[in-house]
Amino acid sequence: MRSYIKKIAYKFLPPIIWDLLTFGKREFCNRVKSEIRSGIFRNGFNGVYKTWDEAAALCGSYDSEQIIEKCKQSLLKVKQGEAIYERDSVLFNKIQYSWPLLAGLLYSATKSNLRLDVLDFGGSLGSSYYQNRNFLQGIQKLSWNIVEQSNFVQVGKKHFEDGILNFYDSIESCVNGRDQKINVFLASSSFPYVKDPFELIKK
Repeated sequence: MRSYIKKIAYKFLPPIIWDLLTFGKREFCNRVKSEIRSGIFRNGFNGVYKTWDEAAALCGSYDSEQIIEKCKQSLLKVKQGEAIYERDSVLFNKIQYSWPLLAGLLYSATKSNLRLDVLDFGGSLGSSYYQNRNFLQGIQKLSWNIVEQSNFVQVGKKHFEDGILNFYDSIESCVNGRDQKINVFLASSSFPYVKDPFELIKK
């Protein structure tokens, strides 16, 4: 259909129109390619740096007191039943489930005799736990362990830790000396912010 319309257009439009269209299309494509190379269309921050530490030094930090306080207030409302769902400190009136994640959690639990021990790396103050807890009530042995920055861990232990939800400042402190092994490692969107994510996976 498209080629048929093009053939008809060729018969009625003067050659100069086709020349202008071809030129405009070529210029537009070149402009887009140039802007992509310059980073205008890229998400996030970009640049040329010699080391990870050099780039990280120019970025803001997630452990600022304002961010922690906003996350705390939002998740306290979820915990106390005053709000339905939180993500990145933003409250929603409906839970937005990640069905693949939930399926993976339940599958791991059923393969481990209804035991679920989650290591939630970069899990804030329990966003994913509160998101999925309604579906986890039938699990007999549930332990949701968040590994976060020390400031988040302090707030988490004070306001959210309850025997199921636990907070640690390193993977080692989370896994060492456990009676039950971790059977789910969750790292939702955290790896891009880690200096050496592959070393993290090996742990």
